[in-house]
Amino acid sequence: MQEQIPPLSVSIQSSYSLEEVCDLLQLRPYMVRFWESEFLIDSIANSSGQKCFPHSSLMMFHALSHLLFTRKLSLEKVKSLMKDLDLTASLLIPQQEEFQIQQEQEQKQEPPPLPVDFILKQIQGHLEEGLEMISLLKNRYNWPVREYSNFRNDN
Repeated sequence: MQEQIPPLSVSIQSSYSLEEVCDLLQLRPYMVRFWESEFLIDSIANSSGQKCFPHSSLMMFHALSHLLFTRKLSLEKVKSLMKDLDLTASLLIPQQEEFQIQQEQEQKQEPPPLPVDFILKQIQGHLEEGLEMISLLKNRYNWPVREYSNFRNDN
């Protein structure tokens, strides 16, 4: 019979810092580090060099926490369970599929289009700034006077 691990309700991220894992699962950092080495749990380094854990590793820590603290199994028993039942795959595949679906949905979402009036006002502002710059240059270098009022909408 396969061990049923209760679901963990967290917002799915691509990676979690050591502090986030500890806060979410109410674990001590030394426990997470020990389990990482003992159970060969994946970790990655972020751009600043800090150790982070992918979502699959978070789910693995959650499963270990449940088996060791709730079910009160020994480390040896948990290791043998993982080998015998391939617990890692059965625990993580549903969550990974859910994570991939959520990521795909986030990528498909496009930002709402800007209103046309807003875009036109921005363009008008840039054109007016250009006309003011031309006027300043004209005065500075004594360019011949031309009328640009045809282009302005003086409201």
